[in-house]
Parts: sequence; C-alpha cells; structure tokens
Amino acid sequence: MGDRLPESANAIEKGMADLQQRLFPLRLAHGRQELNRALARYVDAGVQELANSRAGRVPNLIEYAQFRREIFTA
Repeated sequence: MGDRLPESANAIEKGMADLQQRLFPLRLAHGRQELNRALARYVDAGVQELANSRAGRVPNLIEYAQFRREIFTA
C-alpha cells in the first residue's frame, strides 16, 4: 500500500523523513504532502531571488511581493 515513505537517498532526505514522521503519523499523509508543497514553494522563491540577484535584475514590486509572500507563508 502507499503507507510507507520512499527510502532516503541522502542526509537531507533522512532528516526530512524523520521530521515528517515526528510531525505527521503515516495515517496523516495529507499533512506530509502540505509540508512538502510549502517547502517546495519556499525553496523556489529563494532560488528565484538568487537568480534575480545574480542577474542584477530588480523585480517589479508586484512580483517581489508575491515571492516574498511565498517565502513567509511556507
């Protein structure tokens, strides 16, 4: 069944698996999925900010507010 988590491949994945098991028992898969989505949004926003910084690009105010909101809501 889909109750088992996939095997961790590195230290970061092992840490995330441990955190998820502590926060969300296996029966609460929805909570794990929400955490994964929030972390993905957080990382994506950070990568976008780094890309803007490296390119010397200043995002417009609406774009900037949107990805800052993603960082803080994650």
